[in-house]
Amino acid sequence: MKTALIASCILALFLLSSFSADPDSITLTGHLKTKSKKNAAVDGVYICAREGDNHNAAGETETDEKGNFTMEIERQEGGIKPVSIYYVNEKSDTVLLKKVAHFTSETPELTFTIE
Repeated sequence: MKTALIASCILALFLLSSFSADPDSITLTGHLKTKSKKNAAVDGVYICAREGDNHNAAGETETDEKGNFTMEIERQEGGIKPVSIYYVNEKSDTVLLKKVAHFTSETPELTFTIE
């Protein structure tokens, strides 16, 4: 009986510790690539992150000459809302790259491919 109680407590602690909240601040490392055979310009492309349904500004940056970027994303409300990552194309259209519901790391790295 005592053994079962101890095993249940250990299992409960393990399950509780396996759930982690999203970090409040994230440093996203990203890479913007093109599908086009022509080497389309990826230098100076505006990248931004918005959080939640109200699209609150969470971070912004521009790509370097190779399409690489680093962006600090400040999460609100404990990081419970998804983050949408956008870029602005040459026609000034804002295009969704990815919507991320949960970050498992404070330093994620993502690669995005655009037309």
